[in-house]
Amino acid sequence: MPPDDDPVPSVGRPGVRRIVVVAVVAAVLLGGAGLVAYVLSGDVPRGTRVLGLDLGAKSRSEAERALADAYGPRATEPVDVNFDGARLRIAPADIGMTLDIDATVARAMRGPARLSGHRIVSPVIRLDQAKLDAVLRRRVDPSAITLIRPSITFDGLTPRPTYGSAGTNLDPEAAAVAVRRTWLTGGVAAVGLTPRPPVSSRADVDRLVAELAEPAVAAPVTVRAGDKTLTLAPAAIAHGLVFRADAYGELTPSIDTARLRAAARRQFTAVETPPGTAGAPGSMIDMARLGPDLLTVLGRPAPRTVRAHLVAWREGAGNA
Repeated sequence: MPPDDDPVPSVGRPGVRRIVVVAVVAAVLLGGAGLVAYVLSGDVPRGTRVLGLDLGAKSRSEAERALADAYGPRATEPVDVNFDGARLRIAPADIGMTLDIDATVARAMRGPARLSGHRIVSPVIRLDQAKLDAVLRRRVDPSAITLIRPSITFDGLTPRPTYGSAGTNLDPEAAAVAVRRTWLTGGVAAVGLTPRPPVSSRADVDRLVAELAEPAVAAPVTVRAGDKTLTLAPAAIAHGLVFRADAYGELTPSIDTARLRAAARRQFTAVETPPGTAGAPGSMIDMARLGPDLLTVLGRPAPRTVRAHLVAWREGAGNA
């Protein structure tokens, strides 16, 4: 039996085996805890890159600061666009384009934890698509736009639809995607004209005729203004109800208040009060509010009534 002070105990002995196992487990646990701490450090998962910047393991504020430092000074840089073969440069301010740093970092933070490798997160870039569309349309030859837009007009009290047809046009979503993708990266956005159908299809036009244009002129509409009333005859309604299609062929109804007032001038005069000779203030129907309110009842069956709002008389407005 070896002495108690044996300097090199045998690992084969039961007591020593227990010591070794405990030591190994402790080392594994300690190493695992360190590994977990390494992987989960920071608010942004390791290996996350945005616009070439490694934001991994950074806190949210650190990641926002890094993006702002790197790309804040470049926020005014124009985007280069190859538009149907022509090169142009568009200033971000002209299309309301900005880098949303808060939203970009929030997107980067949603990724999974990882020990190795990297993932690319696209930045959140805001832009005004309508402004981009306007800038591009100013550069295009109008004859190159061959899309036929739909319409609805009135022949007396009979609505006459014109159906649109497909043709070359701008693709607003594709243009916005291309511009967002290349701004701040030094690339050139490729934007062109593509074959596109009108937004409002033949079925959409027929539905507008059946659900709005036809019932709109099937009966008059009573307009209450204060303690007085006026009647808009179907002919006046047909004159004021217009259907206009935008550049993409989306047909939208509205009330042309100038045309409506001109068609029912006598009726409006009967309920409005021009300024008196002694300086007494006059009153007139607020046409800006009447138009949308009238549009909401035109698809309904008779009787239809709309309440108008009176406002102070504006010089020359009563002759519109």
